[in-house]
Amino acid sequence: MKSDNLIERYIYAISRQLPQKSREDTARELRTLIADMLAERCGEREAAEEDIRAVLIELGRPEELAQKYLPQRQNCLIGQPHFRVYQLVLKIVLAATLFGLSVAMVVELVSAPPANYLVKFGEWLLSLFSAGIQAFAYVTLIFALFYRLDVKLDEEKDFLKDLPELPESARAVSAAESIVGLVFTVLFALAFIVLPERNIPIWIEGRGLIPLLNPEFLRNLKPLLIASMGVGIVNDITMLVERRYSVPVLLTHLLDAFLTGLLAWAFFSAPKLFSPEFLDAAKGVELPNLFNPNVPLIQLWLGRLLLGLTFLGLVAGSISAIAKTIRAAGESSRQ
Repeated sequence: MKSDNLIERYIYAISRQLPQKSREDTARELRTLIADMLAERCGEREAAEEDIRAVLIELGRPEELAQKYLPQRQNCLIGQPHFRVYQLVLKIVLAATLFGLSVAMVVELVSAPPANYLVKFGEWLLSLFSAGIQAFAYVTLIFALFYRLDVKLDEEKDFLKDLPELPESARAVSAAESIVGLVFTVLFALAFIVLPERNIPIWIEGRGLIPLLNPEFLRNLKPLLIASMGVGIVNDITMLVERRYSVPVLLTHLLDAFLTGLLAWAFFSAPKLFSPEFLDAAKGVELPNLFNPNVPLIQLWLGRLLLGLTFLGLVAGSISAIAKTIRAAGESSRQ
């Protein structure tokens, strides 16, 4: 029943914040408490959804109720309900900081194009990091004070619509995730397979748009690019059809990760990765051997670092997909 699902979601939202050893006992206690409150409210008649919603709202937000089951609830910098609002405000402030600095950089580039775009990009990253740290510090300090001073927050009362899904439902793959993957796969195909002469266009003053990567290198890599694109499309379509982690989704994900790893290795080990036009424009850049056509990126510490991070991300994503598939299979067998 929808009402029973609402109760279980409410209990799950509380128990998942508790230590593993106390979750079952707490869930049992909450079910008894809710049943008693419903019996007192409804008497002999069967509880309707409106009654269940009223009882859950009376109990309060899951985050706040969970704090009552945690003996160390005061031993934290920002507790509930302030922490939930803190997370939302922090995301908004960081996003606004990123957007504001990015707009400022674009305006500056248009009004006064720099002599070296790579240096300008580095300056933007440094300013973004510095502003992000300051924003994080200020917001954290303010909400820590709010929590310690017990400042009351006016919040929306109907919090039940935001309850998390139960684990078996939470592991479902969203359609949006698969559609976004398909869009990026198509863009990848256009950039590297259909239009290798353009691939990643870079604006250079006095030269206009020039390709970042060597079109000849991309043409030689075309079979691997097509294979990777095809497997990526199959993976996204499989996820869109299955809508949950399953063996077909896992197999296509692992094959996609393997081909992506091969592509990364090919890119970083290629001696002539960058286009001649870009190499000519980058002659004045003071980064030893970075744009040397005879030195592959894998021979440089920066290239090895980026390749290592790429492989680490692929391995972590594959392990996560395996774990989610195993959990989904276990839940299906218990149903």
